[in-house]
Amino acid sequence: MTRAEADQKLIEAQHRVDTAQRVAAQIKYDEEEATYWAEIEAYEKAQTDEEAARRRFATLFNVQIEEVHPDALCYLLREDLSDEELHVLWTAKPWEADDQEGSAYYEFEDGDLDEADGHTGRHRAFPGDDYLKWREEPDA
Repeated sequence: MTRAEADQKLIEAQHRVDTAQRVAAQIKYDEEEATYWAEIEAYEKAQTDEEAARRRFATLFNVQIEEVHPDALCYLLREDLSDEELHVLWTAKPWEADDQEGSAYYEFEDGDLDEADGHTGRHRAFPGDDYLKWREEPDA
């Protein structure tokens, strides 16, 4: 009889553990689901806010909505600017200058390509060269 009671208590304990694990897993799933939907709602709100700002600036500047570039929005929404200040900023278009400056970042300048191309020293091979002679020389 005591063995049956011990087995019953073990089964009940295992059942409690399993139930607690299922509850914890469900809570975690619910939290992840809530986070997922909150991120989607935040993204949709940001898209809606951006579209509203683009419409506002298009109306203010008397241009098509497509002409209000996302880079322009970054400048126009930075501060609480008056309509006159916004017009001055729209006329100056500093975001276009940023695009031109940014392109130079990716351009390569003249340099010592011999050191950068990996075909120097022991890595340089010419027709007729013996590969093993490079292995015999110590690395510098």
